[in-house]
Amino acid sequence: SLLEDEGFIKELETITGAAFSSAGTVEFLVDGPAAFAVKDRLIKEAKKSIYIVTYAIYDDVTGNETMNILLAKKKEGLDIKVVVDNKMAYIFGGKQLKTMERAGIEILRYADAGKPHNYMHVKMLITDGAYAVIGGMNYGDVYSHKGQSLKWRDTDVLYTGSAVAESMKDFSAI
Repeated sequence: SLLEDEGFIKELETITGAAFSSAGTVEFLVDGPAAFAVKDRLIKEAKKSIYIVTYAIYDDVTGNETMNILLAKKKEGLDIKVVVDNKMAYIFGGKQLKTMERAGIEILRYADAGKPHNYMHVKMLITDGAYAVIGGMNYGDVYSHKGQSLKWRDTDVLYTGSAVAESMKDFSAI
């Protein structure tokens, strides 16, 4: 594999501006059942912090389950921050967002005034600064395959190691 060739790695680091590290792990989470089993577990097992960036939290089984887990973790005293797209906050999961805010969960509704037709489409979960999941799935039944809805196909990636610290920097920059 080229990923074992030192020259290729150096060239790739130069092109991307990212440093490669052999520390950490990577696991592909193909489709909703695999991804949400991991996401739900990571949120439930978190001890200090949960940071979520998502396009939307839906008003469905998945959105409600996620909200309830987050509310329970907030009662345990965890630092919880959720970033959603401002436009989507009025379309999907408005009730859930208000409930979480009333419970003390910090909700940031992302909007870029300079780009009125731009949507925040990032999906990221970081727990305890140790685990991160990125990919294409929002917190909704069409992604998780819970409930009685369409079943969309997508892939998330779970990773650990120094890449999580880089994701924390990205989260802080939002």
